[in-house]
Amino acid sequence: MQITVENRAAADFASLAANPAVQVLADDFDGDGNTDLALVNQGGGWTSVPIALSTATGFTVENISTPDFANLAANPNVEAVSADFNGDGKADIGLVNHGAGWTTVPIALSSTTGFTVENLSSPDFAGWAASPDVQVLADDFNGDGKTDLALVNQAPGWTTVPIALSDTAGFTVANLSAPDFAGWAASPDVEAVPGDFDGNGSADIALINHALGWNTIPIAFVSSAGVTVQNRPAADFAALAASPDVTVIADDFSGDGRADLALVNQAGGWTSVPIALSELASFSINNVSAANFASLAANTSVSVLSGDFNNDGLADFGLINQAPGWTTVPIGFTTV
Repeated sequence: MQITVENRAAADFASLAANPAVQVLADDFDGDGNTDLALVNQGGGWTSVPIALSTATGFTVENISTPDFANLAANPNVEAVSADFNGDGKADIGLVNHGAGWTTVPIALSSTTGFTVENLSSPDFAGWAASPDVQVLADDFNGDGKTDLALVNQAPGWTTVPIALSDTAGFTVANLSAPDFAGWAASPDVEAVPGDFDGNGSADIALINHALGWNTIPIAFVSSAGVTVQNRPAADFAALAASPDVTVIADDFSGDGRADLALVNQAGGWTSVPIALSELASFSINNVSAANFASLAANTSVSVLSGDFNNDGLADFGLINQAPGWTTVPIGFTTV
């Protein structure tokens, strides 16, 4: 496996992203199979959502007007997530408030002309999400082609994983019992990442500990019957992940239909990207040499994202600098 860096010109987009109050999202917003990039400002002042659409050679930037949605997002307690909530093949953007007061999940649905905003009622889910200790995960947890939302609490007290399943009228909430998994997740050092780790078409949830002590990766496999937990051995990978400066990415880097895990060190010192490739009941660890990419990523102001930016079936890496200075978007293209 190799990672080859292409430094794509995106001056206007890079300038707009150079703000720590801006959230960067990677997804396919126009449904062409290439991953695009979107910006959502939590700091206020914007009336649009800038999107950099991937092409064969770079990005085409569109600034999509959506003042109501931009206003709802302009709050440091609000988290934006990208996902295909209506199953039309185009990514949408949802907002989840980690502060009290909301009983809905606003969704900006993508279309050929821009965004259509729907404010979907989900008072129980919105109430559970109203905590800074709760992680929001967006993925297709029931395999119906529409993205759902899950909550994982990093503070003690929960024994379940609430999931808001997308349907034609909004969300149906299922509170899935998973006491062991919820217990392992109840730490500020533990990060939950979604992905289809067994390749069955439904998303699962993996836990990565950014503190020393684990030599496994617990995975909650979600089904209609509930949650089944598998504690996969991955000692070397778990040790490398035991740093708060390491960003964890879950995506399919080998093109086999199963989500893998990658580590990007933003503190400097690495010349590689460790990737844990999913197998049927374990991981195969590859330490992929990528000196140029690792050097560009070695900055805590840089957001690391993943997606298939060239539509070859393999996930790639994107880097966005949220501090001034860059006029490009470096992409690390993976090959096997």
